Order: sequence, then C-alpha cells, then structure tokens
Amino acid sequence: MVSERHPSIIRVLVVRLALVSVIFLAAMVLVLQSRLQIVAETMFHGALQEEVETVARDLVLTQAGGVALRQPITIDDRVATVRYRVLDRDGKIILGVGSWVGSLPSTLGVAPAQAADALGGVRFFRAGPPQFTDHIVGATLPVRVGDQLLLVQAFENLDQHGVLLDDLVSNFFYLVGWLLVPLLALLLAVNIFSVWAELRPLGKVSSMAASIGPEATGKRLPEDGQPAEVMPVIRGVNRALERLDHGFQVQRQFTADAAHELRTPLAVLGAHLDTLGDGKAVTALRQEVATMSRLVGQLLRIAQLDTLTIAPADRVDLHGIAIDAAAALAPLALKEGRSIEMTGVERPVWVLGDAEALGQAIRNLIENALNHTPRGTTVEIELGADRSLRVSDHGPGVPPEQRELVFRRFWRASRRVGGAGLGLAIVAKVAETHGGTVHVEDAADGGACFVLHLPAPPAATQPAAEPPPLPEKRVAMR
Repeated sequence: MVSERHPSIIRVLVVRLALVSVIFLAAMVLVLQSRLQIVAETMFHGALQEEVETVARDLVLTQAGGVALRQPITIDDRVATVRYRVLDRDGKIILGVGSWVGSLPSTLGVAPAQAADALGGVRFFRAGPPQFTDHIVGATLPVRVGDQLLLVQAFENLDQHGVLLDDLVSNFFYLVGWLLVPLLALLLAVNIFSVWAELRPLGKVSSMAASIGPEATGKRLPEDGQPAEVMPVIRGVNRALERLDHGFQVQRQFTADAAHELRTPLAVLGAHLDTLGDGKAVTALRQEVATMSRLVGQLLRIAQLDTLTIAPADRVDLHGIAIDAAAALAPLALKEGRSIEMTGVERPVWVLGDAEALGQAIRNLIENALNHTPRGTTVEIELGADRSLRVSDHGPGVPPEQRELVFRRFWRASRRVGGAGLGLAIVAKVAETHGGTVHVEDAADGGACFVLHLPAPPAATQPAAEPPPLPEKRVAMR
C-alpha cells in the first residue's frame, strides 16, 4: 500500500513528467499558433500591399478620359490566387482582373473616408461566410489618376492553395521552428531535474550504507521520505544491521567477560607456580602463563576499545604520553641489548584523545619495534609538530603486500613468531577510535617505520598560546 510518507517513485515520475509534457505541448501549440497567425498575416499583408502598389503605378489616363493599365494583367483562374479591381469614387468597377471579383460588393474594403475624396495608406480587410462563400483577405489603396480619385484593391482567396502557402512552409523553421529548440531544451532540463530530485534521497541512503561497517553497526538507513519501491530494501537492510549489531555486541561482551574471568585463574596459577621453585619445567610454565595473561589483557583491551568514546573536550599531550611509554619500556630494551631514542619537538603536542588508550598504542608500537630490531640497534621515536608519531626499527621491514594485513587481529607473518597478533590490531583500533590513521612504510635506514597520525582538538579546547617549538633534541634511553 502506497502512503504519503512513502510515495511511489514510479507514480511521482509518471505524474510529473506527464504534467510537464502536457503543459509543454499546450504551450508549444499556443505559441506556434500565435506565431503562425502573425507570420501569415504579415506575409499576406506584404504580398497584397505589393500587388496594389504595383497596379496603382501602372494606372494611366486614356485619350477618352478613362483609366487603363499601362501593361494589361492576365491571370489563369485555375492556379492564380490574387485578383484585382479598380473602383471610382462612386464604387463603380472600372477595371477588374479575375472571374469572381465582379461578384464582390462594391463597398467591400471601402471606408467612408474615400467617399470624401481623402487619400491614405493601404488598408487591409477580411471577409468570409456567411456573407461570402470563401475566406477572403484584401487590401485597398486610394490613389489619384489625373483629377480622379480611384480605389485599387487586391484580393487573396485563403481557401485556394498557392505560392504564399508554399513560402510559409519553406520558411517555417526560419520563422517559427527555431522556437522548438529552447522549448525542447527546457523540457529536457525539467525532466532531468525531476528524475534527479526523486532519486536524490537514494543517493544519500547509498552514501550512508557505504559508511556502515563492523565499527559502526549502530547506524540505520533513514526511512522517512523514501520511495515506496525501495522501502522493502531499506527495511531489510535495517533488520540485517540490527542482527549484525546484536551479534557484534554479543561477541564483544563475550570477549570482555571471558577475558575478565580468565584473569583471576591465571593470577592464581601464577601464584601457585611461584611456590614450586625455579625448576626448568616451572620456568616454562611461568612463561606460558605470562603469555596467556598478556593475551587475556589484550582481548580485554580490545573489548574496552569497542565501547570507547572520545569527547570534544578530551585533550591530551602526545609528547608526554610518548615520553612515558618510552620510559616504561626502556628497562626491557636495555635487558635485551637494545635502546630507545626519542627525537622531534620538545613541547606539548595537543591531540584529541584518551591518554590511556594512546599510551597503550604507543607502547605496542615500541614493543613491536623492539621485537624486530637486532641487538645493539636503536628504536627511534620521532614526534612531529603535525601530531604524527613515527616509530622506526632496523629489522627486516614489512613487505608491501603485508602492510595492510599486519593490522588485522590474530594475523602473524609466521606462526613461529611469538605473540598472538593483537598488538598492532590494538594500535589500528585506537587510531580509528580517535579519528586518526596508522600505516607502515620503509624506514630511512632500513627496517619498518610505523606512522601514527592523530587529529587536533577543537580550537576551543586548545591552550590560548602554545610556546614556540624548541630546536630538535634527542632523548636517548639506554
């Protein structure tokens, strides 16, 4: 059932285009009719005026005091359409050319002014049923020949086809047809606009649907104002999104609950292992428990990031967070024969974000670099004034075909490599939650360089004036 809230796009388009077409055709007919009448009238008047002026120039006085034509006019009644006659001031026909001019009343086309011996220009007139059998258009020209006032008249029978009609047809486009071009262009523009206006809401729905993903399953396609033909599709997509959202929520809740419940047994297991001494088997078990504890902590962190929201007022110092993360991992780096060096701006770099989540992401980047850089090398952290953080190592690097895969959950280039493949996935999730980006590229001196870029906080939350950046400084943690 079609309702006002969900109009039928087909019905709307059909009604609108039909209405526009009817209006266009009516306007075109009226314009053409008016234009043709004007053109025909002008052509008839011009032809008749030329005829009466030609006849008037050829009138001469005879020796007997009469009037005659200098060159007699002969016509063929079967094909000719113009007739002539000359009348005196009393309305008596002096000359006539054409078989039916004599049957026309002497008062036809004669104004009272001529009876008063007044001269004037050409006057046009029409005549037709019921007074006459045919439709006639004529012209009257008062003229003096000697001391006589004469009326020269030319008549055109509109019911007889002739050269005037041929001229009208041959010059139709030049005189009238060009009007169709702008009218057709207008009709095309209106039709295109009608289709665009009706399909525009579908474009908005398509754009919104393209923005929905696993991280934004709470969005729904709008239903108000959409055409009835696409409503089943929109409602089906929305129901699918509801099921998808529910499934993700269940999955996230399960991950969080499982990780939370596993932390306590692992802590108890570790405590029991501490009472068993330092045997080889116990040491191996402690390592496994530590690995499981780390995995559980990462799963819990991912579950927490799925519900993390960043408020516009959450402004944190990326410089301070990076310093703290590097300092926290410096003992681990020294223990493994590696070092950490931080360069870049030495002042607060304000970003929009959560300090704990950003700290976790930076620590994961540093740990990843420490795991891949050889002993005796340095992990370099460079902080840019453009709110970018670059973490470089001197390891084998990341092949181009794997640079998108390294940020996937549980993805590892080799099963022999330690870890569960969640560290970089957490970094990518933190970047996405903060509206930032993270990618990997080749380091300048070989190895991999992970680049984290974060957005600036709103202007209202930034300090009134930040101190100018100090010269680049190196802070080594060895």
